[in-house]
Amino acid sequence: MSFLANLFGAQEEQQRADTLDAQLAALNKRDYGEGGTIYQTIAARDGVAAAEQARLATDEHLATQVAQDRDIAGQIDTAFDTQLASGASGIGGFVGNTIKGVFGTVFRILPWWLWLLVAAGAFFYFGGWTFVARRLAQRSST
Repeated sequence: MSFLANLFGAQEEQQRADTLDAQLAALNKRDYGEGGTIYQTIAARDGVAAAEQARLATDEHLATQVAQDRDIAGQIDTAFDTQLASGASGIGGFVGNTIKGVFGTVFRILPWWLWLLVAAGAFFYFGGWTFVARRLAQRSST
């Protein structure tokens, strides 16, 4: 069992769910089983086939409930992972949209020729002049 499952009391919830499922099964058997009060009421009003159909429906619902309650700790872990992924994508989207908005606005405001001048200036400022001078010296020597 994971830390989160222990933190949220998954073992106690699993015991509680199993107890409640057993109680529901007993109540369904008492009321919807042959001879049960609800079974008899439906059989008298709509016929035995309808009562049998109601009994089968409650059995299916109980089986679905028991299947859902089988792994409470796994449900907690899955829910945490899902929400963590959702939150992380939300943060990433927020940061990405913010950067896109800031740089997109700057790139849209300044004309392309100004960006070209800025790039050329940065090239020469960060040592591009020595690179160009070396290249010209190599060409003139050959």
